[in-house]
Amino acid sequence: IFFRLSLMEPQRPPILEQHRCRSFWRGYRFVSDEEELAYQERYRIPDAHMVQMWALLTLLADLGLLAIFAGTQTSAGRPYEMYLMYIPSISLCLVALGVVSRLPVKYLHPFLSAVAVLVTCGRGLIVSASVSAMPAMAKRSLATVYSEISDNPVALQELQEYVRGTTVEPLTAGLCYCGITMAMLLLIGVHRSTIVAAACIPLAYGWIAFGPHVLLAEVMFRVGLLLVGCLLLLVAMRFVTLMRRRQFRLERSFQAALLVALEASRKADSILNHTLKNTMADAAADMELFLTNTDLPEPSVRHLRLSMATLRRGMRACRHRQAYIKLESGGYQPSLQPVQLSALVDEVTAGRDIQVSVEDKRVLLDEKLYSLVLDNTINNAFKHGRPQDPQVQLTVSTAPVDSGISLADDKHVRVTFRLSNQANPSRPRITDDYVAKVLRGESKATVGALSDQIGLQHSLSACQALKVTASLTQTGQTVVFTAVAVVELATRMPSPDGQQCSTALDQEAAAFPPDLKICYIDDSDSARRLLDFNLRARAKTSNVHVFGKERLEVSQFMEAVLDGGDIAILDQHLEFEGEGLVYGTDLVRELREKRFQGLLCTRSANVAPEDRAKYMEAGVHCIFGKDLGMREMIAEMQIAHVRTMMRPLLPPGCPRASSTDTLVLAPRPTFERGDA
Repeated sequence: IFFRLSLMEPQRPPILEQHRCRSFWRGYRFVSDEEELAYQERYRIPDAHMVQMWALLTLLADLGLLAIFAGTQTSAGRPYEMYLMYIPSISLCLVALGVVSRLPVKYLHPFLSAVAVLVTCGRGLIVSASVSAMPAMAKRSLATVYSEISDNPVALQELQEYVRGTTVEPLTAGLCYCGITMAMLLLIGVHRSTIVAAACIPLAYGWIAFGPHVLLAEVMFRVGLLLVGCLLLLVAMRFVTLMRRRQFRLERSFQAALLVALEASRKADSILNHTLKNTMADAAADMELFLTNTDLPEPSVRHLRLSMATLRRGMRACRHRQAYIKLESGGYQPSLQPVQLSALVDEVTAGRDIQVSVEDKRVLLDEKLYSLVLDNTINNAFKHGRPQDPQVQLTVSTAPVDSGISLADDKHVRVTFRLSNQANPSRPRITDDYVAKVLRGESKATVGALSDQIGLQHSLSACQALKVTASLTQTGQTVVFTAVAVVELATRMPSPDGQQCSTALDQEAAAFPPDLKICYIDDSDSARRLLDFNLRARAKTSNVHVFGKERLEVSQFMEAVLDGGDIAILDQHLEFEGEGLVYGTDLVRELREKRFQGLLCTRSANVAPEDRAKYMEAGVHCIFGKDLGMREMIAEMQIAHVRTMMRPLLPPGCPRASSTDTLVLAPRPTFERGDA
């Protein structure tokens, strides 16, 4: 990609385009304030760390010099003023270390530039004090020599010239400090404040030429070196800045392209997911309609029922795709909900030849991930077990929580899922090392070419997300997968007459009135035929009207619903070839605006949490996934109608009629008298 971009614009790098950035003297700032702010934020932390490193090096060097001075024999001859000269530099370095990382981005570069100039001034002060003190120090340390040659003017002149020549050492040391500061400015790059700081460094250092006992020629020579270094610094800063800004522009271009690609991929995934779910829903609907009306014996339609159950599992997997994506990325947060263990097992074992034993309880757990774990392990048991009669058995048992852990109380229970099957003699034995490699994704070399162990890997990852203790072992020819979890029991609230809630729910369903007018709109012919048949057969009414064959029937549906309709069921995506797309949520809002007071239901293949929130915001009372069986859907619709439209007597919190998560009740709309 980099070379393709280079070939596209070999003469004019993007950073040099006049309409994208300003001149050198304005720090090559981007014309776009938003882009410039993003650039400053991108390099705020690296620049702050660079300043801290420079301040730390300068501080350590100053403290080291002070320690050396204090430990030498000549320290007694040094005036205290010379030590005091280090205080400004040390103080500025300490301030820079503590403050620079907390500064807002717009103050960072002016701050570091000011600190660099002030530290350089302080360095000049130290050099000036050192040079001024050296003659007096020399007279004290060389007192004997001075007394011996005091009557020899030539020797005395030579000694004084030698002492003045030793002032070169602090001048050179100060020059090295300036070099460190200039290196810091180089790595930070061109900004308006750093340009000023680079230009001020020779001036801040050169003022020592006006001090006493200084060899002017030596000082001017070093100031000249600083001026040359300053010019080279500005050139190098320009190069570093252009490189950083090009890199930033390239990163932003890649990020924008990545976001576009991700958005396109998300939309394509959503379209594919929606198409797959609708296709599977149509196939399952045709199968269910055929199986409902057929007189064929059960052995003749057994495989058709298995296929229908497989389609429903596929639809459930599509519905939970977002949860699987978050699980794979490590960002999944479990969502607990009341689940009947028997219903969970029935759902994952439907259409499979498996022996089941369930100790039924109603508990709080994450139905999506537990379904994923059981689905994948059952698939592996059939796929990798003994080809003939794998003897797959699923046992769900419960037990009190051990007294040794914190959740040992009456509200929690230990649930054990145990799945066993007979192993395939041609496959390698399962060991702890093999399971560890599967979890790390390193077992591909030990299995067949057509197996990547993704099912087992996802199951173990899901168990980790759920904090479930899982194991996979093989004893003899029996392979056993075990998952143990401590879960909270879901409270069953009794009905007013003391009966269990399940009985009360049956009473609710029985209270559903007959001969209600039910209108359904869907662009799928299979779905229309399936609901038309089942609503007439199970909902105690023949007043059923289905729409959606063409765009014209949308207005007919709205008229029928508003003309005495009791229940309206809508698909979300109504696609009519060549006539555009109609959203069920838009129709729901329109019905709300026209004061429709019946039950509003959405039946869609898209019932992910974000989809459900959108439906509820539009004003629907309940939501049904297309993977939900007709018997369960109609039972939940009846209960929703009784609860929402007929003001039920059951207390709040009673569980719904089925174990699925499709029934969501919204408050019944209230209108002022005379509005309708």
